[in-house]
Amino acid sequence: MRGVVVTEAEASAGSPRTNVEGEAVGRDGAEPDRAPGPARGAAGGPGAEPGNQAEAVAIVGMACRYPGGVDSPAGLWQLAADGREAVGPLPADRGWDLAAVPGTEGPEPCAPGAPGVDRGGFLDGAAEFDAEFFGMTPAQAQAADPQHRLMLEVCWEACERAGLDPAELREAETGVFVAAASSGYGAGHPDGGAAEGPLSVRLADAFGLRDPAAGDPPAADPPHSLAALLQAGEALRAGECAFALAGGVTVHATPEEFLRPLGDLAPDGRCKAFAAAADGTGLAEGAAVLVLERLADARRGGHPVLALLRGGATRPQDGPGGPDAPDGASHLGLIRAALADAGLRPDEVDAVEAHGSGTAPGDTAEAAALIAAYGRDRAADRPLWLGAVTSNLGHTGRAAGAAGVIKTVEALQRGVLPKTLHAAAPTPRVDWHTGGVRLATKDVAWPRGERPRRAGVSSLGAATADTHVILEEAPPISTSPPVDPSPPVPAARPVSGPRPAPAGAVPAAGAAAASGASPSPASGRAVPSGPARTAAADSAAGAVPDTVPAAAPVAAPGSAGAGAEVSAPAGATGPVRGAVPGAAPTRGAAPGTVSASTPVPATRVGRAVVVEGIPGAGAGPVAGSGTGAASGAAPSVVPSAASGVGRAVTGGAPSAGSPGAVRDAAAPPGPVAAAAPMPGGATATASASSSPGAAPGAGRGAGSGPGTPAPSGAAVRRGRGGAAEETGAVLAWPVSGRSAAGLSAQARQLADFVSARPELDPRDLAWSLAATRPALEHRAAVVGTSREDLLAGLAALAEGRARTGTVSGVVGGAGRLGFVFTGQGAQRIGMGQGLHAAFPAFADAFDAACAALDSHLDRPLADVVRGGDAAGGAQPGTLDDTQWTQAALFAVEVALFRLLESWALRPDILAGHSIGELAAAHVAGVWSLPDAAAVVAARGRLMQALPRGGAMVAVATSERAAEAVLERHPGAALAAVNGPQAVVLSGEADAVTAAAAELAAAGARTHRLRVSHAFHSPLMEPMLAAFADVAASVSYRSPGIPMASALTGRAAADEVAEPGYWVRHVREPVRFADAAGVLRAAGVATFVEIGPDGVLATMGPQTRSGPGAPVGAGRPGEASDELWVPALRRGRDEPRTLVTTLARLHTRGVPVHWTAFHGSGGGRRVDLPTYPFQRRRYWLSAVTPAGGAPAPVRPDGDGRAEDRTAALLAALDRVEQGWAGLDPDRDTAERVAERLRRMLARWTAAVDGSAPDPGRPGADEDPAPRNTDARPDEGSGPA
Repeated sequence: MRGVVVTEAEASAGSPRTNVEGEAVGRDGAEPDRAPGPARGAAGGPGAEPGNQAEAVAIVGMACRYPGGVDSPAGLWQLAADGREAVGPLPADRGWDLAAVPGTEGPEPCAPGAPGVDRGGFLDGAAEFDAEFFGMTPAQAQAADPQHRLMLEVCWEACERAGLDPAELREAETGVFVAAASSGYGAGHPDGGAAEGPLSVRLADAFGLRDPAAGDPPAADPPHSLAALLQAGEALRAGECAFALAGGVTVHATPEEFLRPLGDLAPDGRCKAFAAAADGTGLAEGAAVLVLERLADARRGGHPVLALLRGGATRPQDGPGGPDAPDGASHLGLIRAALADAGLRPDEVDAVEAHGSGTAPGDTAEAAALIAAYGRDRAADRPLWLGAVTSNLGHTGRAAGAAGVIKTVEALQRGVLPKTLHAAAPTPRVDWHTGGVRLATKDVAWPRGERPRRAGVSSLGAATADTHVILEEAPPISTSPPVDPSPPVPAARPVSGPRPAPAGAVPAAGAAAASGASPSPASGRAVPSGPARTAAADSAAGAVPDTVPAAAPVAAPGSAGAGAEVSAPAGATGPVRGAVPGAAPTRGAAPGTVSASTPVPATRVGRAVVVEGIPGAGAGPVAGSGTGAASGAAPSVVPSAASGVGRAVTGGAPSAGSPGAVRDAAAPPGPVAAAAPMPGGATATASASSSPGAAPGAGRGAGSGPGTPAPSGAAVRRGRGGAAEETGAVLAWPVSGRSAAGLSAQARQLADFVSARPELDPRDLAWSLAATRPALEHRAAVVGTSREDLLAGLAALAEGRARTGTVSGVVGGAGRLGFVFTGQGAQRIGMGQGLHAAFPAFADAFDAACAALDSHLDRPLADVVRGGDAAGGAQPGTLDDTQWTQAALFAVEVALFRLLESWALRPDILAGHSIGELAAAHVAGVWSLPDAAAVVAARGRLMQALPRGGAMVAVATSERAAEAVLERHPGAALAAVNGPQAVVLSGEADAVTAAAAELAAAGARTHRLRVSHAFHSPLMEPMLAAFADVAASVSYRSPGIPMASALTGRAAADEVAEPGYWVRHVREPVRFADAAGVLRAAGVATFVEIGPDGVLATMGPQTRSGPGAPVGAGRPGEASDELWVPALRRGRDEPRTLVTTLARLHTRGVPVHWTAFHGSGGGRRVDLPTYPFQRRRYWLSAVTPAGGAPAPVRPDGDGRAEDRTAALLAALDRVEQGWAGLDPDRDTAERVAERLRRMLARWTAAVDGSAPDPGRPGADEDPAPRNTDARPDEGSGPA
């Protein structure tokens, strides 16, 4: 497709004339030639399919506002499918003083005493806008053209429906092609009528887009939305941009168009296109935006392909016609040029959405041209069907062509062409029998056939240009290339979420963007990755009498829509789970896989031993499973993808040969289990046996060996009927808003949406919320395992109630991300095994670490972690022996890091406490896994071999005070400095006891720790020489991730790549408080504890001294603006705890790549509700009619309404804009601004008649914003 521009001369020379009967004749009376060959830039020869997918242009998102309450493409479809019209009286909310409009007393009234018309198609709420969402002050919003305000919202919705984050648009060249004329808003008002520049420039500025035209801004917007669509397609094909926004808008801010002498306006405001009763056009309003992308890029990015822009042509409208009386001859030439550009024959187009002016001359000329272009030589059973959405809406000005496009795309997807209203008796001025064109006076079935379905869309004479485009149904999804859903690991993390640039001050036409950089070649841009997702696939609306002849049958009610790329349940789209092209291989049934029904022993309660200088870590029992209280046998969780969400299963899997049974070709020999399909090709296996001697890496998925714990949760599979059952896997539903009220409205809207659609799978919703919606500043996430659990969390969020599993926060202050690795004392039986069962990435890393360590140990480490082996040889308490503790913590922490890394969550800097620093060094790249295992195993083994004895005591005192006392007790030493007032003493029992007693006498609190050895003391010295030999035998590299040293208390450099560092590390104190300070100095404000319990997360806030110390901090782990959060906690379900931690990071503003969390093929796309804008009224009431003086509205009877409103707005704007210079007295400025806001809200409500008189008691309350996207019975969210 490459749109063709046809000049007046070309149209006259190459187009036949048409008579009023629709017959086409050549200039010499001869029969015209067939459609010419391909025009310049054509996609191919006649009948050719678009062979170059990189050249095809796809519509990937749509949004609109039209009369009749239409606020979405589905709403427009429903209006047309129901056969409703949207014509109504003049709006009462725009302050129109009809009596003051001059010229309405003219000689051509449409009715006795009433000039013009008093009906049309008007938008609801045109005066309302969410200024805060787009960064506007109230004064800026009040002054902005309502067309601009409306298009900001519609553009946002179009991006949401395309699954695009505006930040994604900012990262690539994005063209903006939108049509708008002057609305007359604010003319004559002191705060209105300012030159705002082209709408395309405003939109690009508001969304921070790198418009390829930014260096040379357009002098004007495109003439209308269909021309904008064609321009956008050309720019994409030429590689000038990667995405394009195309559309148009018309809002009538003044009544002149309706109150002028009748002329060609229909007296009743109805547009009776192609009807015998046609008596003039009907004026209307509308706004629409289409998001376009090259088809190949859309496939790679996983964006829904709704339809293709196959070809088109446009020409200047220089003749004597106009929008209501187009030139038939030139229109015929235009259609032929569009067909040539598309490389199609006329009979390869099934339908045309006409301009449909509703005037007798205009309809006659348009129909004649269509019959001449499309109606000749068609098979009798394959007519061209003609329709016009203007019969429902009226003529929506610059948005009219886009309305036809949206209606056509919806018809392609639903397999039905809706009827044209008022045309039961077609116009007799057209001979409908001379060509194969039929007026769609009834609904027409339009099913898939042997070739792609296609339709033309026309916009004629609108704003001096005629345009005809040809749309084609989306190609099958099977033609798409593989999709890689995992985003690349980010090189640098932003510290806050995206927000559109403030849209208040818009640059003039010559000063849009300063860079002027040339657009990058399209082939060089980074294409965002994500699981494949497709367009909506709705049910066809039943069979109807007239049909488009085709090989495929009409879609039955309730079946998948004819225009969808693949079959999918109602409300969801995308490939069937497990069948995504390019998805990761399935995990096979390896030896050692146990049955999904293997019973899990009751929780074993053990004793926690605190060692290596971490006090208090052993308080409370150890939950044997690591997943909370024992509950007997629990369902196992089977991995869903290489890094994806697990799913709980019980019972058997499908029998071999049944639908969904899978055998992994890469599985090693051994017992083969039947496999149930899981997301991304993972399989739930039920093996016949388990091999106790399986190699490392076996025994995944459902666990391996007795005692394998598993997260609790219901076991489910998707039902055959499409209804969603309980998932069992832990999911997070992220929700966000620009404000607290917006977040609450989002939660309420989503809860209503999900409640009304029980067939939706919670996993699909989780993936869609993460992958297709941007994360705004006010964030929340609901964590749960079932539909009911998640819905309850949404309800709590909507009502502002606290609830377990629901976290919320505001982006800002996240700083950089630091990982801190736990030391001894945090270990527990079964640690990490809930993650092992749920997440294959963890299982792979844990098994690999165990395999590396096992070559240095006398029994399998995994058996010790799980609390027993196949022969029952491991005894309770074995894990508390330091040789096993250190190895086990290393394996669990490395696996936990690798799991987070697989989800693209990478820290900026690392630190560790004692053995935790060895795990940190390995993941930072200091050692390979075999070398790290050798060092860790030797460290623990040599310490274990030392004589038991000594003592360790935690003391609440300063390092200086402790050192002063230790000078008098030579056998004791400082083992750890965990905070400004937290140290640990270690050494010979008598010396440590005496030093602790002396400190206690001085008022310090003390606590003796239960330990087997006195770590980090002189009692460690006998092992140092042997350990030095091991440390010197391995290879070192400089860390690839920055580290803070808990040995030196400084930023780590190349010293961590020296053997001597790690020898000193055994003997010298752990300076954790200093290491935490290094992280803070590096900008870290978010700390994640990598380990099996929340030890450092409790200790960490106490390492901060001085201003901002955690005295009176909110919840545990929070200190002022810091957040310390553990990845896991003792006694709590591991997958739920870890996912909740991710949610807390997300709500704080740390980038969490939820699509990576969901893994390959992580879900099917659900068409979610768009953002519930929190709108307020912004409207300048004074208008200047053409040729007259301002005619202010006087709702208060004294003419002061607008003056006072404008004054309040101006004062508020000055205070808000001046805050930067009022820092010393900011509180006063804020109080003044709040008072002004209250006065403005009170005054505006009184002027609008929506609130009591300002002088009445109780009028000081600031009204809440209107959420006009919410249901009427929902009320409005908090202000």
